[in-house]
Amino acid sequence: MRKLIFSFVCVAVFTAFSYAGVLVPRFSVDIPGTLDFTGNYTDTRIGYSISLEYRTMISRFFALGVGAEHAFRRTSTELRFPGDLYPTIERNEFSFTPIYGAIFLYPFSTMGNAVPYIRANIGHNVLFSMRNADSTSPRMYWALGAGMELYRRFVFEIMTARYYGRMRNAGVNTDITYKKVGFNFGYRFVL
Repeated sequence: MRKLIFSFVCVAVFTAFSYAGVLVPRFSVDIPGTLDFTGNYTDTRIGYSISLEYRTMISRFFALGVGAEHAFRRTSTELRFPGDLYPTIERNEFSFTPIYGAIFLYPFSTMGNAVPYIRANIGHNVLFSMRNADSTSPRMYWALGAGMELYRRFVFEIMTARYYGRMRNAGVNTDITYKKVGFNFGYRFVL
């Protein structure tokens, strides 16, 4: 699976850089999401992300892109009952940094000043950290979303994303899945 994702990202990079494109720095506000510890779900607090993408149109209706995102540290809080009458609150802090390839579909590319699109990202987390873990290993990343370009400069998107990782704590491996919905705001720099 890693080879397939790496191959996709490489093809997207070489295709994207062979055409003129745009550079899109983005800021994201992520509404509270869910952190899944192999079936044990906890809610997370609001989070923030920054990303940088390179996009290029390959036809009137399709574009390819590559990018990297950094999700700043988020906190999840879990109420645990360790066997006695007094509950304890456990806080977990975590962050992910994926690199990805993206494909964009512009079904109404001739609409003028407001151009809607849908997009899909697939990639791999290059960094995954969790405060209470002995060790961590990053896994796959994917996202789906819809957006709009206003005046061919401003970018507004809503996206849902899944980040996968694995943590090792006290000799036990646990798979981690972080699910979020985010609102992205960006600006297109034409290269």
